[in-house]
Amino acid sequence: NVTLHLLYLRFTYSVGKRVKMEELEENMKLLLDCLHYQQDSISSQKQALTTIAAMCRNHGTLCDQFRTIGGLKYVMQLLLETKSPELQIAAMYTLGCSCEQNMVSQRVLCEQDVFTFLRGLLILDSNKGVKLTAAYFATCLMNGNVAGQNLARELGVLESLIVLYKQLHPGGNKLQKSEDDVSLTEDAKLFIGISSALCTAANNPQNELNQNLCSWILPAALSIFAPTTPFQINFIRSA
Repeated sequence: NVTLHLLYLRFTYSVGKRVKMEELEENMKLLLDCLHYQQDSISSQKQALTTIAAMCRNHGTLCDQFRTIGGLKYVMQLLLETKSPELQIAAMYTLGCSCEQNMVSQRVLCEQDVFTFLRGLLILDSNKGVKLTAAYFATCLMNGNVAGQNLARELGVLESLIVLYKQLHPGGNKLQKSEDDVSLTEDAKLFIGISSALCTAANNPQNELNQNLCSWILPAALSIFAPTTPFQINFIRSA
């Protein structure tokens, strides 16, 4: 049973059980097969993606194998085609984990179509989880990568991040309209994710053109350190 096997794998990596590399590589192939053959089950695909992400994070050498057996391209295609927010989040998180510490995989994923797609999610999608994971994926693509930083600027991802930063700023209009605890926590997490992406775009490595764009939000960024309303203070605490 594929689902039971997925649950077993998920349990194995969640408890940190030691597994031989040969078994890990075989499991990676099985998980990719699951993505191929369980296309009618979003829950099974999500479980498979979550397990792949954990494997890539815990065993860096598996990122190369995942790429070699076609995993990167398949998950990217899945991301571009699915309409399910849950699957979009799982796919972007998996791709981020697979390239976060792997320069080769990072270069493979640094394509115009990828950044154009991320820009669309950041601008149009109302799901905060999707936006947060899109920001994380963009951060992974730009981290230590000038080509990724430049694509983010040229294809509007950086501009979209700046717009979101302004909207989510503790003094912004959008946040003042949603002061309940749940919305506040979600907005705070998203604000942190957006801020991290902007820092990576401008300074890791240093990118003068991106810094010039980000300088427009410097006054707003500095104002966070001197909150003047209870709402702003609660927002910062919730982060």
